[in-house]
Amino acid sequence: MDEASALMTRFIIGELQSRDPALVPDGINTPDGIRSPRVGGDIKRQILEHAMAHSGPEIIVEIGQGIKNFADAPIIHVLKNSRSPHVLAEKWARLERYGHSKNRCRIIEDASDDFRFQRHATKGPVPTVAENLVICGFMIALLELGGCKGLRCRLGRAGEPNLEVYSGGKVLAITKPMLNQTDEWSIQWQKFDNSKFESDQDGLLDFPALLKDELNAVPPVVRNANQLICEDLGRHWLVGDLASELGASARSLQRRFKRAGLSFSTLVRAARIQQAGKLLTGSELSATEIGYCCGFTDSAHFSRDFSAGTGMSPSAYRQYAGPS
Repeated sequence: MDEASALMTRFIIGELQSRDPALVPDGINTPDGIRSPRVGGDIKRQILEHAMAHSGPEIIVEIGQGIKNFADAPIIHVLKNSRSPHVLAEKWARLERYGHSKNRCRIIEDASDDFRFQRHATKGPVPTVAENLVICGFMIALLELGGCKGLRCRLGRAGEPNLEVYSGGKVLAITKPMLNQTDEWSIQWQKFDNSKFESDQDGLLDFPALLKDELNAVPPVVRNANQLICEDLGRHWLVGDLASELGASARSLQRRFKRAGLSFSTLVRAARIQQAGKLLTGSELSATEIGYCCGFTDSAHFSRDFSAGTGMSPSAYRQYAGPS
């Protein structure tokens, strides 16, 4: 079935209506986004095609800038709160997988200050021009939110003339020839500033209760590792990345974990489960949002790992462990 994210469709409708109600076709109802997480993909395409015909392709790229008004929304916060552009891009890829999106964005060239993105479909028809442009706009805005300065974006495939679509904080004119190359684009930035990276200081860094009974004592290196993991649970942590952050080799860190009677994967999983439990009982976020924000691969992994760690499904935990 051809489906699209209801939350993204809702955001697109809201952003277009805030600019000009005529940008949204008559008869389109704003999806709930909570009760019905998916809507027909043809609805999103109809909205984007209508807006592009009404005001040109530039308006489609500009939609993405609207997420800057929602920087504190949980999923946007997780995305922008990244130690590097590469971590942010990985989080976006996980979001696409988490939502089972058929149209996805992959990095085909990766440099310290430059990404080349390519859009593709996992099955079915390829993404439309408007669908490509709206995701391009989202990536521009997210990278800027994350700390990329002096960002520029060019449409075009590798080895062919690339035409600038974004520079100096503005969307530039998009000509008809450029619309033939929206399936690839490059984004460059002059510098990356992650000084606004926010580590949680309100209890998130507690050592996982799930593990305290398994250890006689928690070695400092394990506590430090847990703190780094908890500062960015939305990140796809690898033992090599964690070791590098701690100034150790991956092999040395794994040996220290082993001496402590635990593994890297167990620590990551326990930290994710602990924070998910806090959010289930202390917030009104949906289970889908909580699973993504805590770094789980998808809803199935969240439910399985949480049930294994607590003896309850996420929904049962929220019902029985939440405030009475």
